[in-house]
Amino acid sequence: MRHQAERTNHNSFIADVDVRDYGDVLPKNEDSSTKTAVKDVGPNGELEHLSVLNYSRLLSSRVSEVVREGRVCVTLGGDHSTAIGTIHGHGNADPSQQVVVLWVDAHADLNTGVSSPTGNMHGMSVAHHLTHLAHSIATLPDGFPQPSLSASHVAYIGLRDVDREEREFLDQLGIVNYGMREVDQLGAAEVVARCLDHLDPGKGRALHVSFDIDVLDPTEAPSTGTPVRGGLSLREGLLVAEAVQEGGYLRAMDMVEVNPSLGSDQDVANTATAAKLVLLAALVGRNS
Repeated sequence: MRHQAERTNHNSFIADVDVRDYGDVLPKNEDSSTKTAVKDVGPNGELEHLSVLNYSRLLSSRVSEVVREGRVCVTLGGDHSTAIGTIHGHGNADPSQQVVVLWVDAHADLNTGVSSPTGNMHGMSVAHHLTHLAHSIATLPDGFPQPSLSASHVAYIGLRDVDREEREFLDQLGIVNYGMREVDQLGAAEVVARCLDHLDPGKGRALHVSFDIDVLDPTEAPSTGTPVRGGLSLREGLLVAEAVQEGGYLRAMDMVEVNPSLGSDQDVANTATAAKLVLLAALVGRNS
């Protein structure tokens, strides 16, 4: 978890940005010995159900801590199930603020356990936050995570790999979403402007950006788990991030699915650099 990011100039860091590293949510040396031996499958086939939600609770608490200190909370995640905890924690930090979410991703992550073809919870993150789908989500016994977003509080950019039932949810709930076809037709600047206009971040509406690196084309960011060809160029991804920064309402951001165990050394370097540049553009601005 990070707050903001260092400003860069030709790959060197300038120490003029207030950065505080809040550390890892779980110790780096935590291994499978800490996990339950019981098969961890939710009531509707959600894989690693208890593990994901118990971790999400820990992450939620840490995100709330950062936001309450008045900092922009940047979470460097693994897969996109991270957003279950980050968005929950952001909302809990100040209940008077309605969190609105810009979801930048090749995937909608809008499945439930019943609709998911895989059972992977990183494909269910948004569904866990929508009040409209609360009846379809398997929570922990105490109700965690309690959904707090209506369909109007979410907007998507970059979709191009959406399951049939996810598309039905998008259409039925009227969730604003722009796939790559719309990005090509309208341009990335117009798309992000429309999304931010719809979300209307500002006083009483805290902006959360959840950025999956696989929204970028695999030529830009190959070291990720579920790459889909035909994505945003790095320049388009930076344009989205710059528009967020210019608005001045960003309060939390996730950067997920950067996987250095995948691909060549050059693939990893390209992916990590792309992620760093997007973060800098969102947090520092176009001259970073």
